[in-house]
Amino acid sequence: MKELKLTFKNDDVIVTRFNGTEEDARRYYLGKVFNLGWPGDKMVKCIKVEVLGDIQQTPKSL
Repeated sequence: MKELKLTFKNDDVIVTRFNGTEEDARRYYLGKVFNLGWPGDKMVKCIKVEVLGDIQQTPKSL
């Protein structure tokens, strides 16, 4: 799993996790429009994807 920093056209920034490759993340986010609004809609295009690092997942006990 990767930790990503997403930058949007209006200068908003989101840090999120993504379970996939860097290429998959760029294909999913870059150039796409997402709703960042609350309350109401604020549709903004993602213009930059940065990988901050890999996140180690620990197995959960049953």
